Amino acid sequence: MATKYDPSVLQEYADRLYNRAKRVVVLCAALGFLGGLVAATILAAVVVWRSPRAEPPGGWLLLSLPVGFALGWAYGRGKAFQFRLEAQRTLCQVQIERNTRPPVPAPAMAASQPPRGITCPKCAKSFPAGTKFCGHCGSPLPAAPGSLARASE
Repeated sequence: MATKYDPSVLQEYADRLYNRAKRVVVLCAALGFLGGLVAATILAAVVVWRSPRAEPPGGWLLLSLPVGFALGWAYGRGKAFQFRLEAQRTLCQVQIERNTRPPVPAPAMAASQPPRGITCPKCAKSFPAGTKFCGHCGSPLPAAPGSLARASE
C-alpha cells in the first residue's frame, strides 16, 4: 500500500501539541505540590526520628507546599513553551508547503484542443464562433464547424 501525503496530519499534530501545552502546566504544578508534600513529610519524619520528643516542623510543611507548586508550575511553563514552539514549526512547514505547491494544471483535453473560432475567407482574420460578419472587412463569415446553418457567400 502506497503512503500518500496528507497535510491534515501536520495540522492535527500541531493541534495536539497545543492541547498538550495547556495540560502540562497544570500537571507539573500538581506534581510539584505533591513533591513538596512528600519532602515535608520526609523532613518531619527525620526530625521526629532523631529526637522523639521534638515536635514535627509545621512551618516546613507550609513552606514546602507552595515552593513545590511554584517549581512545578515554572517547569511546566517551560515544557509548554517547547510544545507551542514545536507546533509553530509544524504550522510554518504546512504554510511553506501551501505557498510553494505548484498550481493544479488545466485538464489535458482543454490544452490539446485548438480554440474554436471562424476565419474570414477574404482577410483571414479570426473571430469567435457564432460571429456572422467579419469585423475587419465586413464580409459574411461561414457557419461554425459542426453547425447546420451555412452563411451565404
